[in-house]
Amino acid sequence: MAPPKLDPWTSPSEWQKVYSLLYSPDEPSKREGLSFVSMWSARSQRLPLSVECTGELVAASLESGDKTAQISVYSLAIIRFVNGNIDRAQGGVFARSVASVAAGIGIPDWIIDIRHEGTHKSLPCRERLRMAAQYALYWLEEKYWKPQNQCLENAERKVQECLVGYMELQKRLEGMKRAGKKTNKTEITLLVEQISSLSQYELSLLPVRLVKCLEDTSFSFSTWKPLLVQLDKNKPNVVAHIIYVLCENYAINFQHRLKITKFVESIISEICLEIPV
Repeated sequence: MAPPKLDPWTSPSEWQKVYSLLYSPDEPSKREGLSFVSMWSARSQRLPLSVECTGELVAASLESGDKTAQISVYSLAIIRFVNGNIDRAQGGVFARSVASVAAGIGIPDWIIDIRHEGTHKSLPCRERLRMAAQYALYWLEEKYWKPQNQCLENAERKVQECLVGYMELQKRLEGMKRAGKKTNKTEITLLVEQISSLSQYELSLLPVRLVKCLEDTSFSFSTWKPLLVQLDKNKPNVVAHIIYVLCENYAINFQHRLKITKFVESIISEICLEIPV
């Protein structure tokens, strides 16, 4: 499964935070998670169906009105959950029955029955609706939240490993230079090409990781210049994102302000404004 297309409605860390909030056992955390979902909706024309359904089901579980209001909110959330996921899973030229599609994606018959009752008959009782909502939230976590979170963690791990490998190689090369030994730039060239060929999503994680690496005072701009030059050539938007993240950190990281300022100035003067001869 590919990582979720988050930009522009959220960031990986914010997405993971909201996941933990929505599935938290305490009510204040769930309400905070819902406020993020509302903010996401304002940012984007269309959120993923699974995010929308999760928000509606969590909101239904927090409904504090009378019994009739609770039943109504639960019913709408269950109907939306079933219809949305059945429609998305239909596919093919010939339409299949709701029951057969539901069975194929792991939604049990009793949930389909509740949806049918809520659509065509009298509304189901609150207890059955609450059970259905709990199952739907479990289904959404297993089918969307957990797999996507795993993709995010895998991508973050891959980017981190690449940067650690880059730093270790640069340290070794610097040590060889100080010792007067001849260095071969082939290794660093290959590693730079490997990093710059990461997916667009993986590269979107690079700026934050790079800023954390800069806190290591043993690394200067020259350490990162080969990578930044290659990125500016192949993925200039990533370099722009790095500058943006650095400037964000300037406002909150008093300890490293001077280093951040010099690093940004070096990127602009030596890379972004570099004039080919």
